[in-house]
Formats: sequence, C-alpha cells, structure tokens
Amino acid sequence: MSQHKARQGRRDIYLGEKFKSWVSYRGLTIPANFVSLSREGLGVAVEHDDGNEFDLHAKVVVKVTLTSRSEFSFSASVRNIEKFVSVGKKYMRIGLEIDHVTTTGPEGFTSESGHAFFPADSAIKPLCSGISPLFFKDRIVFNTIGFTLHGMIVQPQGHKKFLLPGQQITIKLTLPGGKGHTVKTQVSVYLVKNPTQDFETAYYLTFAEHKERLIHDIVAYLLSFTSTKEPASLVTEGFPINHLGGHVDFDYGKVDTKFRDQHQFSTSPIGIAYSNYQLEKKSRGIHMWLNGRIIAGACLNFVKADESRQSTISRMGGSLPRKESESSFVELYNLFFNPQFPINSFFVPLLQHCIRAAIESKSKYLMICCHEKVKKVLIKVGFKDVMTFKVDDHLISTMKLALSPAIHNHVSSEIELSVWKHIFSDLHDHLAQRDVIGRSKKEDDEIELYKFRRLTNPKVS
Repeated sequence: MSQHKARQGRRDIYLGEKFKSWVSYRGLTIPANFVSLSREGLGVAVEHDDGNEFDLHAKVVVKVTLTSRSEFSFSASVRNIEKFVSVGKKYMRIGLEIDHVTTTGPEGFTSESGHAFFPADSAIKPLCSGISPLFFKDRIVFNTIGFTLHGMIVQPQGHKKFLLPGQQITIKLTLPGGKGHTVKTQVSVYLVKNPTQDFETAYYLTFAEHKERLIHDIVAYLLSFTSTKEPASLVTEGFPINHLGGHVDFDYGKVDTKFRDQHQFSTSPIGIAYSNYQLEKKSRGIHMWLNGRIIAGACLNFVKADESRQSTISRMGGSLPRKESESSFVELYNLFFNPQFPINSFFVPLLQHCIRAAIESKSKYLMICCHEKVKKVLIKVGFKDVMTFKVDDHLISTMKLALSPAIHNHVSSEIELSVWKHIFSDLHDHLAQRDVIGRSKKEDDEIELYKFRRLTNPKVS
C-alpha cells in the first residue's frame, strides 16, 4: 500500500524529453536517463558494469543540459538501487534524494535565505506561472507564498508539478494593482513543515536579474495589500520605497500646522511649509492614504486672476512677474509627510491630483515653491523657473507648469488617459529612480528652518 501511495506522488519521465543528464560519482561521469520525479527526489537509469557500482547514501552530483546554452547541476544522495536487465543490457535504477532545505514557515525562509521574508497574505493573490523545460515545456501555475528582496517563495498548483534545484525558469508575475513582469529565476527547493507536521514542497525562485520596476511593484503590493505595514522593515532589507502610484487614495479635509505637528509629520522641500489660519481655511486640504493609513497631506490655494497678493508667494515676500500675477493659478503648499514614506513614493499621484485640480478650475498655471536644490525634479517634468526669492536667508524657487488650452479641451467629467501620458511622459520613469528626491540628515535639519516663519506680521492676513 505504501509503495502505491509513493507512486501516486511520482511523475514518470519518458524518452524523448529534450534534455540530457549525467551522474558524477567517484571521479566518473556516467550518462543517465531520468525515469521519474517526486517531491523529494528522482529516479535515474544508468548502464551497469563492474566499474560503476554505487553505494547507498553516497553523495553524487547530477548535471542536466537542456540546450547548448542552458545547464545546471545539483547534489543528491543515493537512497535505493535496483538492478535489472533490458534487451540483453544490464541497468541500474537509482533512487536519488535531492539535497533540499527543510524549514518551517516564514521564520525558516528568513533564516535559510539570509533575507527577511514578507508573506503574500492578501485576499487578492499575485498571479505567477512559468514553463518548465522538463516534460515538453509544461506550464506550471504557482501559489505565491511571499517575497524577499532577491526572490519569491512559491508552491506549484496541481498534481505532480516539480522543479529541480539550480534549474532556471522564466516566470510571468502579475501583482495586484500592478503590471505584468517577465522574470528569469533560479530554483532552490524547500520542504516546508505544515501544522499537521507533514511536509510540502516549496520553491525559492531567486531573481536572476535586478529589475527596479519589479521591486517597486513588490513594495507597493506589500504595503497596499498585505500585513506588511511598516516601510521601515522593507527599507532595512534594502527595498526602495518609491512610487506607490495608483495605490494611494485621496480625501479632503482640514490640513493645518496643528494637524501636521500632532502626527509628527516632516515638512517637505517641495510645496514649502507656510502657516496662516485664514489662508488654510480657504484652501483645499488634501490627505493621502495607503491601506487605511495617512502618509501625507498638503494644501491647494486657488488664486484668481489679478489676485496674486492672496498667494503664499506674495505673503512670503515674493513678487510674481506681471504675466503670472495677472493669471489664475493653483499653488501647492504645506506639503508634509510621514517620515517612513519618502516623497518619491507619493509625489507622482500627488502631482497628478494637483494638475487635475488646476485643469478643472480653469486655472492657467500650477505653481509650486520649492527648495532651490530640488527644483531640477520639477524642471524634469515640464515646470519652468519663474523666479527666486529669499526667506530667512534661504533661496526659494517658484516653479510653474503651464496648462495649455489643448488640455482644457480634453476635459469632461474625467481627464483622458492620453492627456496624462502627454503630461507625464518622463515623470514615472524619472521618479522611479532611487532617491531622486532623497535628502541627507543635514538637509533634513536645514528644512526644519523652512517652516518659513509663522509670519505673524499683522500686515499679512
């Protein structure tokens, strides 16, 4: 009965599969034919002569060549030997136990891989599949167990789906809320002890190449859909917390200095801090949320034509050129954020939201005051440098983005995708680069000085 149960979990391999294999033992390299695969090992058939006797429990190396450019090898132990004769030739059927890693759950994955494991415990699972070169290019669909910085843990769906350690497999991975990725990976085999003390097979697929966009999408998925809530744990492992994109939700509410200080948020070098109760009362407050957690906030001030004196620029001592002062514009100010989420992570959707607001209000420009050191980020995405003025001996750049009539003409109740593509042709790729708007500790200390006066001057309303 036990032999029958064992065969149920074994997959036979027939002649004609497009790979070659050898077994190396005691300095000999012997051609071998795979005859079966199971969860823990494989069976190979080799020709038997007096010079290639195998000992039980001996260590061997199995080499597999799939094509002239693809080969891999792995170690195994001899578990059983069966001698037989076929068509007058002597053969040995050798049962090999693959050297694998035995572990239990996430903690085991972390200790064995050397990298922290983040479970894919969301209700909506990533879609992952690949084609194994074995078995006439058999497609395998995987359940995703979790991720590390350098790979992912998966389990095959269906019966008798096996991979070999060291084997390369190209997978297609689609994360919830993200785009599909085609990734080359290399296989490590795990035997995982489940709650019933039985073992299940899992594979650690190491990414053969580092793809920034893939890593960014994994971060966005982990923070948006799974139990991983603390960005600090990802940053410690080397994950870049950049460009969360469409995962960020918006709402409107009062945004003021008390709110910012209460939540211990950091001020930003873009959309500078400015405290004025009357202005904040008239402005539109924006909150940005990720998975039920507020990560940033800002204010939008809608300035009508010929009323530039109501702008934060004028209130801080700046004087706009005649062309801009006579035009209507929307300005972003009081941008603050949770220190665990760098500006890169939410700046793209924030800028999209600001442009949408400016277009819908029929404003001519979007204005942003920023630290002179970071104005190159805005220039990269189409902003123009209007002027520079000083606040407390610090240089502040006023940047504008012109909103052309062509964009206004495309606006109905929703802004067409083609408009966003036009505006953000370079933005996504540029902000996906690591630490584009990153700051040093010294600059953080400087920015604390950029609370830019509470402006208690009674002449300023």
